[in-house]
Parts: sequence; structure tokens; C-alpha cells
Amino acid sequence: MGVGLSMAKGGAIIPYPETIEGLQLWLRYNTGHTTTTGATTLTGTINDEDPISRWEDYSTNNNHAEQSTTADCPLFESDNNTLYWVTNSRWYDLTSDVSLTGNFTCIMRVRLITTTNDNFFGDSSSNFFRLTNSKSFRAKIGGHTQTNYTEVDDTLSSGIGAPFYTIIFRRNSGEVTVIVDGGSYSKKQWGEAATDSDTFTISNIGCQADDNQEMGGYVKDALIYNKFLTDAQISGMLTFLGDEG
Repeated sequence: MGVGLSMAKGGAIIPYPETIEGLQLWLRYNTGHTTTTGATTLTGTINDEDPISRWEDYSTNNNHAEQSTTADCPLFESDNNTLYWVTNSRWYDLTSDVSLTGNFTCIMRVRLITTTNDNFFGDSSSNFFRLTNSKSFRAKIGGHTQTNYTEVDDTLSSGIGAPFYTIIFRRNSGEVTVIVDGGSYSKKQWGEAATDSDTFTISNIGCQADDNQEMGGYVKDALIYNKFLTDAQISGMLTFLGDEG
């Protein structure tokens, strides 16, 4: 799966996300999961609702997502091989902070369960990207004034039967935009662009900061680049990720 846009090198297939320079983190769909009891994706011994204490970084940076407290671990969902952030109670730490000083692109594929202050990427009250409600995202970068990305006439679905959205948060020469793809939306820019050139620091996946304003949803992938992905690269990414599952 997901081979069509990949490249062959030395007889090996390089997945499409790795062909784009600047990949800092890739928590890959149905790959690299370890439970609190040591079962792994490779051994095929993970069961439905097993707590996942480690999601290995598929990039070369070994920046794994980890959670040492069982009650705070996202759960494996066998119906679609995703990780389930039980409503506002689960989160991960990254092995090392990701500091994005220039252009960047952050991507998450998620089916939303809740839409109230659900954080996708974060570090503190000074660095976060979240969904404030079903019509509005909010970001704060480096302690700069927070920015809302709001649609008046469009709404993101949540709960049982909701689609998986690919949510993209990216910056190009200081201009920050949010893109939503999935359901009835095709690479839709959500709200107006904003301007912010401060350093965006990420140390958590699925919360604003440790055990604070966690998200609720089913996550397939999370990727971070220290570069701006063009519209063509985003299209390729969407095709690859969709082929994966």
C-alpha cells in the first residue's frame, strides 16, 4: 500500500513522505506501536483497546511518541488500525522537542470525536495548534498573539460516522495557513491566513501540554516537516496516505 508515489533506491522502496526533505517526525499509520505489556505491530499481538505506550517515529530522527502512564495511553482501535484518543484524557510526549524556526508543515489524519479545545500539536500555553470548536482552529506560536482560523458557513463533523480529515498547519515566509481535506472538503483553506515568524515548539502529540487540553479522536498519522510543503506535495501526500489506509 502507498507505493505509487514512492521511490526505489538500492532495491528498497522509499515511502513518499521520506522523499520530501525536511521530515522531522512521522508517526505512521498502523506502524511502530508498542503496548504497555510489550506487544508490537510487528508481532501482530496487539488487541483491540490495548493501551499504546510508544508510537515509533518512522523518520530517521528516532523522536518517538511515548506515554509512561497506562491510564494516559491512547488505545489501539482494531476496526481501522488507528490510535484512539479517548475523549480528552490521552496524550504523548516526544523524545525530543521539535523547534520550527522557519517554514514548516504539520499534518494529522484524524476522525474527530470532540471539537472543543482539542489540541493536535503542542508544547505549552505559548505553543499549540488546536480545534477550538467545529468551525474554528486556534494557534499560538512562540507566545505571539493567538490566531483563529474560522469558517462561518462550514463545519467539521465529529463522532460516529464522521470522516477522517487530513488537517494541515503550515507556514511559508511567515504566512501561516490551515488546510482541511476529507469529507466534503478538498484541500480547503480554513479561514484567513495569518502572519507569525516566531519559533513553533512541539513536545506533545494530542495535547497542548502534558495532560492539558487533550484531544478526542482516532489518529492515523502525524507528520512534521521543517519546510513548507507546496500544494503539489500536499496532493501527493494525500494520495499516499489515502492509499495506506
